Amino acid sequence: MHLTFALFAITALLKGSSAYPSNSDWVTEHVKRYDGFSDNLAVRLGSYQAPGPNDSRGPCPGLNTLANHGLINRDGKNLNSTEIKLAFPRGFGIAEDAIEVALHNWEVVCEYIKGTTCGTAANDGTFILTNLTILGEPHAFEHDHSYSRQDYRQNWAHGGITDNIYFNSSEMQTGLDVVGYTTSNPPKVAAANYQQFNDIRLQRESIQNQRDFPGWFQQNVPPTLFETGFIFGATFDRDSSGKMKESTPMARLKWWNFWFSEESFPTQLGWVPASTEVFNSHFCTSVSSAVLNAAVTSLPKSLPAGATATTFPPPANLPEGDPSPTLALFQSAPYAAATSPAAIKSAAAKRGLLAARENQASTLTLPASVSSIVASEVTAKPSLILAAIQLAGAAPPKFNLYQQSIDTVTLKAQIAAAQSYQDLVIAKITSLASVRGRV
Repeated sequence: MHLTFALFAITALLKGSSAYPSNSDWVTEHVKRYDGFSDNLAVRLGSYQAPGPNDSRGPCPGLNTLANHGLINRDGKNLNSTEIKLAFPRGFGIAEDAIEVALHNWEVVCEYIKGTTCGTAANDGTFILTNLTILGEPHAFEHDHSYSRQDYRQNWAHGGITDNIYFNSSEMQTGLDVVGYTTSNPPKVAAANYQQFNDIRLQRESIQNQRDFPGWFQQNVPPTLFETGFIFGATFDRDSSGKMKESTPMARLKWWNFWFSEESFPTQLGWVPASTEVFNSHFCTSVSSAVLNAAVTSLPKSLPAGATATTFPPPANLPEGDPSPTLALFQSAPYAAATSPAAIKSAAAKRGLLAARENQASTLTLPASVSSIVASEVTAKPSLILAAIQLAGAAPPKFNLYQQSIDTVTLKAQIAAAQSYQDLVIAKITSLASVRGRV
């Protein structure tokens, strides 16, 4: 998973929290529509099947899970919006109202990439999403400081682009470390509350703000907060009917970690889909607001400006009139879980398999002006990076999504400035390395 731009931004988000949860007449009516779901989870959720090398997967663990279970096309291609809309309640127990904005923006991103309409011939508001991978287009649906993905311009000293589409266990663990979660059995920490998730959110912003190429980091809190609401909805402690056991939800970390890392439903850990009577748009926005307003234990260093704000203007949908500037997508075979969810190996073995896969996926193509020896020099000598930045000057300012909405013209200028600055820094690195006899 930004923007007028902020993809998952729902208007109620961040205006303040109303009482949690509430059951509107709409929700009651909606729940009745799904009384027909089978109590047999094998029937309701389908069987897990890892994606093949020619299948398409994207930056959204929810969509990837639905594809891995065959609730939408298993190859992740040519996805009808109606099928997506039905698959989320069936798989996760989330009410349709909670994914309306996401659906709209998936269509807009599809049309950005395709250059023409993605609407169906029926002209009834439905559309065909070309594939899941295109949702990795930077700073549209995809966004920086994800809970489980690298940023598009991370590992910036090497030039090139990073795998911002597929699951990365190291990125996921940086968040889990904040609350002391490890994959021990049983885990030392079972669940995370609002305060702990706010700690995780800020830690991810801090880390990525430091890791990304100067001028490329895009601070984008609204979709992160909605994703937080989705995570709580997908993993709160529940009875067999999907209703909350407690009055205030907490995210069960073992379920969350399994779901993201395996991109499969954690049924073998006792999980069942939530009730759509609980897991709806109001749930997501209420949880998001509660997390945002929760006092944090401590503030990490190098936070972007405004990271600790507690209110935000309601972001709009992605603009439809002017196509977004598109950037090259990361290319590799889709991520597949290191082990079958039905036969998970030891935590150590699993970490080894994930690390091997991620090292391969993160291999970067260097610009022609930068040789591998320069990349090694940059990695080994941070002083070279600092010297190059001093020569290049300060990075261009980034648009602050906390204060105003973004328009496409501004975005194009912003991306052009970031690209120019990156080229300048890489040129300075190359020059300095040459002077030192490395090229």
